[in-house]
Amino acid sequence: MKIEELWVYPIKSCRGFSVESAKLDPWGLENDRRWMIVDEQGVFITQRKVPTLSLLEPQIKDDALQLSFPGLEPIVIPLSVSERELEARVWKDTVPCVSLSSEVNKWLSQAIGMSCQLVQMRTPAARLREKEIHPRPFPVSFADSGPVLLTNRKSLRDLENTFEREIQMMRFRPNLVVESLSPFEEEGWKTLQTKSVFFETLYPCERCQMITVDQLNARKDSSVFKNLAAYRKENLEDKRIVFGMRMIPQGEGQLAVGDLLEAIS
Repeated sequence: MKIEELWVYPIKSCRGFSVESAKLDPWGLENDRRWMIVDEQGVFITQRKVPTLSLLEPQIKDDALQLSFPGLEPIVIPLSVSERELEARVWKDTVPCVSLSSEVNKWLSQAIGMSCQLVQMRTPAARLREKEIHPRPFPVSFADSGPVLLTNRKSLRDLENTFEREIQMMRFRPNLVVESLSPFEEEGWKTLQTKSVFFETLYPCERCQMITVDQLNARKDSSVFKNLAAYRKENLEDKRIVFGMRMIPQGEGQLAVGDLLEAIS
């Protein structure tokens, strides 16, 4: 099978963009979830609480982070800018970060309707995750758990056909999208590799109410979560509400749309 799509989400829980190729680091795709929006206490904010984050569109151009949001003039932040060091919390982890600028914090607060600030993880290796199913701690950026998320078009199409509706792949926020021969066979894969990159799989990605948020208009549709739950209950041995596979890259490399990807169960 081939890599069909590659996606990068510079700011955790905000809109992503597709790319034709990407550098791969041990903690994920380059510039993927390296920034995060936090509240006044330094705690991460996501679409679970603020669905309109799906309308906040980051782009990386000319060594700068450009942010767009409906109704506001875009703002550009040089990647080298930082104001002060601080600690931010994502789930149970406290991570050393830098705050970018008071100007961008004011802009963001206006966009999402609450006081917040944008922080950057300068050293992704500073956040190490440990899992019982993996023998070694592994680095991860601001992603929830695994550094890379893979989803399968075949699985989504089977879900869509069962409920006779269209469901955005964007709701599941993958980094790699593939299309295998059978739906949900990705949950049995142990390793994947291209000609130059090797991945270990971690576990299927458990889903929450965030998949109910339409990534194009920020409207919620609870039936998406209910459909996935019902599908798994009726069709799969694993009844958990999961979709996609978390993966760990083994070293650095380069990925491109069209690369051959071999899966081993």
